[in-house]
Amino acid sequence: MGRGGSGVRAVSDSSIEITFMFRGVRCRERVALKPTATNLKKAQQHKAAIEHAVAQGTFDYAVTFPGSPRAAKFAPETSQETVGGFLTRWLAAKQKHISSSTYEGYRKIVELRLVPALGHHLVVDFKRKLVRDWLDGLQVSNKTLSNIQSCLRSALNDAVDEELLDTNPLAGWTYARKEA
Repeated sequence: MGRGGSGVRAVSDSSIEITFMFRGVRCRERVALKPTATNLKKAQQHKAAIEHAVAQGTFDYAVTFPGSPRAAKFAPETSQETVGGFLTRWLAAKQKHISSSTYEGYRKIVELRLVPALGHHLVVDFKRKLVRDWLDGLQVSNKTLSNIQSCLRSALNDAVDEELLDTNPLAGWTYARKEA
């Protein structure tokens, strides 16, 4: 894909690998075809059809690649959870493991800031840019920005543990404004 590649390549004497983006994740799947010129062309057409279906919103991972371990990750029941639903569930689970003052701080951040602003997004589609753009529009101190990010980072770490996300988009990243 990058570096001028086509996203289709021979990987063995009996298979071809197709690389494409789906929900912001680079996916690589093997097709059991001998890598002849004709089959590489078929794989190119298959990749084009996948990319078209992704763009149209009609791509079904499990139907296209039924034996793939990634198919479960993109299954409709796991991929339809919203950030708001996840954060509400996460907050309830956290309550018995953290102090009451920490819980109260998290509750205010989740209920008053995160859910109203970001709750309608799907967890699997959650990206750092989304958070950065939202934080950029808030008229709050850097301390408040830090508290919001700390809460959200903790929740997204748990989303990774639940295998809703491959990686935490906020891991190793902090947004702050330059002090005037």
